[in-house]
Amino acid sequence: MVTKALEEARKRKEIGLSLDAQVHLHLPERTCALIEPYKDDLKSIFIVSSVTIHETKDGKEVRAEVLRAEGEKCERCWNYDLSVGQHQEHRTICHRCVDAIQ
Repeated sequence: MVTKALEEARKRKEIGLSLDAQVHLHLPERTCALIEPYKDDLKSIFIVSSVTIHETKDGKEVRAEVLRAEGEKCERCWNYDLSVGQHQEHRTICHRCVDAIQ
């Protein structure tokens, strides 16, 4: 489902690489509960800059919405992140990469 949504966004020229994307997963409550323990791993699994999980109101709809990622591109990991530029000494990398190199 996510791969197909990424390919469709790529065809529409909304994104280039998958890391240019943020994915919003719209899932039933039960599925959200199953995925919750893995939510921090989803961006690595889908190879995107971020993943947000939303519970559907009708409880049945399952869909992946792909949008252009927010923030600036990190020079180290290539993810788009709002934290890029916020660290005093490392303005071109995200907070996760700052933690990794310190």
